[in-house]
Amino acid sequence: MLAVGCWPVCNPATTPDNDLAVAIDQVTDSPVLRGDRVTLRPLEVEDFADWQVVRRRNADWLTVWEPRRGFGQPDPTEDRQAFNMRCAARRRERQLGTGWGFGVFVGDDGSDGFAGELNLSNVVRGAFRSAHVGYWMDEDMAGNGYIPEALVVACRFAFEEIDLHR
Repeated sequence: MLAVGCWPVCNPATTPDNDLAVAIDQVTDSPVLRGDRVTLRPLEVEDFADWQVVRRRNADWLTVWEPRRGFGQPDPTEDRQAFNMRCAARRRERQLGTGWGFGVFVGDDGSDGFAGELNLSNVVRGAFRSAHVGYWMDEDMAGNGYIPEALVVACRFAFEEIDLHR
């Protein structure tokens, strides 16, 4: 077992299925990561409606795990502009190399729908070369192994593409 941040995950190098593909679009610098049953890609403003449906449906289930919004801070679940700003912030983190946020889409090509998010955040360079990982999943899709597979795909990306060590 390896650890990214403080979350134990499988070592992608020792996973039986080493066919997980990583493709980085050189123009947009938006990675699309594929596993057997999940596709990870950055959320875009066009994803708002699907994201909103899943977030609203899972509000009670997810609220206990999330920090409270600050006073006057808009709710991205209800405010499209706040969601757009959230997408722009994740894009900026990718450009700076300080974070990589992904929507988790199920199906071998992601066409079965949006299921949650996975983020590599607080990326540290230098000798430490590490990140924290966080995720959330649609309660209706939990328990099917999508997040463990997404973690393997994300760890492979972290270790092989952005050169993290832990």
